[in-house]
Amino acid sequence: MRERGVSMSSITYIASDYPIPEIQNPHERSLSINEALEMGLEVPEYLLKNGIDRNWKNAIHWADRGIHFNLDNGTIEDGDFDDDYAIIPIYPGRRDVHSEKKYKSRVECIWSIGRAKKILELISNLLDNTDEVEFWHIYMENGERPKIIYYDAKLSEFTPEDLIEISDLPTYDKGTIHHCVTIRK
Repeated sequence: MRERGVSMSSITYIASDYPIPEIQNPHERSLSINEALEMGLEVPEYLLKNGIDRNWKNAIHWADRGIHFNLDNGTIEDGDFDDDYAIIPIYPGRRDVHSEKKYKSRVECIWSIGRAKKILELISNLLDNTDEVEFWHIYMENGERPKIIYYDAKLSEFTPEDLIEISDLPTYDKGTIHHCVTIRK
């Protein structure tokens, strides 16, 4: 459980000139209505009666854990599984993605030390095949030209706490702000 200061309109992504492996979150998946019924899940009546294709893979979003937002103290509880994250490729041509690197993938997670360690392992593995990897925290496109703040880091000195700190930096303050950490071995 930890406090969060991230805007709902911000994302983090990794950019590299070496292919970034896609990682699906093992705690979430999209199901068809038929798959949900086979698992014994309760399917809302409106999905069963509205003529929706029962084999459509994205009809239901399933998760094996709950996420609880405590608005009183600003914390999020989600089971704290270290593998509760996803790395999803970003489609080419997004206007708010400013990296010149060939491969870009969004990091989807609620940050924890364990998850940050896993992401740093991924970055370390990428650095076995390329000279540098970028870690971006950005405000999603709003039509403004962003102010981009660049940082440099050596992998040996970059910690999971640093990764979380970058992901918590403000991305909008009287204008759009993007943060980019270039990580090298």
